[in-house]
Amino acid sequence: MKGKVKTTQCNLTSLNVRICVFCMYGYKVQAARGDAYLEAALADLKQALALDDRKPADQPRDDDLWHQKGAVLHRLKDFRAALPCFETLVRLDPSHAIGWNYVGLCRAQLGDVGLALGAYERAASLDPTFKEAWVNLAQLHKEVE
Repeated sequence: MKGKVKTTQCNLTSLNVRICVFCMYGYKVQAARGDAYLEAALADLKQALALDDRKPADQPRDDDLWHQKGAVLHRLKDFRAALPCFETLVRLDPSHAIGWNYVGLCRAQLGDVGLALGAYERAASLDPTFKEAWVNLAQLHKEVE
């Protein structure tokens, strides 16, 4: 998997977002082995994600697409851009515990503590066995004290 991701072919369909995510992880593995492709891959992913400039009414109603796109943006630490993806995800599927947890993670990073707590609580209530939501909730309570 040498070279750069071809962003001109990535139109952010659900499949292409998954391919971009796969490419990012592939580059990360190469970077861990000493190859210097990770920065190029991340730059390409940022360009690919910027290709989806449609009006909100024209955006896809595919909750998996929003999850994938939000996960890529979150991984790139672009929490402000990831948040609307996860908010759209939980609007499409209000029972998506992982989506609510990501809303909490983004909100916490953006300093919206009250909204982050609410999102973590929602994630934990939707899936009481979801340990990550409970850990995030406890961590945020600890930071607020």
